[in-house]
Amino acid sequence: MSTVNIHDRKLALAVAEPSDERPVFSQELDPQTGPGAVDHGFRVLGTVEARVAGESIELGPKQRQLLAVLLLHANRAVSSDAISDALWGSRRTSADNRLPVAIGRLRRALAPLEEQCGPLLRTIPGGYMLITATSDLDAETFQARVTEGLQALAVGDPGRAAALLESALALWRGTPLLEVSFEEFAVAEVRRLEELRLVALEALIDAQLELGNHANLIGELTALAIEQPTREHLTAQLILALYRCGRQADALAAYERIRVQLATTLGLRPGPALKHLQTQILRHDRALGRTTTRPRRPVATAHRVVFTQVNLRPPTGGQPAIAWGASNPPAWASQTVRARVTHTSCDRLRGGREPQTRW
Repeated sequence: MSTVNIHDRKLALAVAEPSDERPVFSQELDPQTGPGAVDHGFRVLGTVEARVAGESIELGPKQRQLLAVLLLHANRAVSSDAISDALWGSRRTSADNRLPVAIGRLRRALAPLEEQCGPLLRTIPGGYMLITATSDLDAETFQARVTEGLQALAVGDPGRAAALLESALALWRGTPLLEVSFEEFAVAEVRRLEELRLVALEALIDAQLELGNHANLIGELTALAIEQPTREHLTAQLILALYRCGRQADALAAYERIRVQLATTLGLRPGPALKHLQTQILRHDRALGRTTTRPRRPVATAHRVVFTQVNLRPPTGGQPAIAWGASNPPAWASQTVRARVTHTSCDRLRGGREPQTRW
């Protein structure tokens, strides 16, 4: 990692108090109005839904199961036999006409959506095909945003990466293909999507760490490390966040926990990356305290202002200057405070140098 040492601080006389806000991936999002909202199209990152004008289309259990099968093969031909096997398994017969009936009912249910998006469910020789655009299926949108986010992170743009990955994760509403998640035809896709979600989550945390937001990540990372005890990268991220917050002992304790976990459950040792991170902490490697940008300040609230007097002494003695700082100041307060310090206190110091202080 490159760049700014988080322990190098300049005088800040209008600093907002740390907020209680948590990373986007841990917040509750309204699927109707939030970043995951879908006006027209299909959703599988949770319950299986078809939506038009922001409202879910009413579907029966078998229609929902049929739609799930078709969405798993979106824009690809799927044979009638494959669909029937997924829906009825060994209970179907060669003379069974339940599939054409189910297709007809699904077509009628999707009619309002077809008015907005054009023809969706097509009959082809030997089977059927559901036509969707990337923007019409939340799983496809999710994968596209994750790909863009990973590319942005790879080229050193953590801000854009975080925005893309946050918007991708906001599409999730629960277990993918919830109603059919344990059906044989859906299990592999559910596992693939859940693994991709963890990859996106790890990448988002990497981006947030690069942006210097380690303090807001510790709670979420602690829970994730417990939920995913064998994912070493999550534990490495927790260790790094703890270390950057000045909690070296807790960071080393987190390393010890995963070392014991891997040894007792799998007979393995931590991988090279995790072991190297432990060595860096023991050596107080300065590279661990660096991020690509300064931490982003939480947004201040105008109604909560607490002023603090700070004594600033010139390097060679003399009269101390008095500066005032504000926690969570409104915009006018921080501008006034900064102006006062710039034109009164700082100018008293020899050579116009900025004073150093501890917070």
